[in-house]
Amino acid sequence: MAYNKKGYIIRAKAIAKIVNEHYEQGNQSKCLKSVWRHHIYPQWGMCYRTFLRYVKTIHSTEVKKAF
Repeated sequence: MAYNKKGYIIRAKAIAKIVNEHYEQGNQSKCLKSVWRHHIYPQWGMCYRTFLRYVKTIHSTEVKKAF
């Protein structure tokens, strides 16, 4: 059986959708940590560092698709 990270990408896209809905740059009440605390942790149960890794993954794949 091959490992192809499909589940990882599906989770990362779902997390990116939540971040896009709730994150506002410059607004402390809607910062990434607040989004993680109120929306990501209760639903996905992942730590903050893992959450940041998922956000970085989606951002880097979007940049690669743009070029």
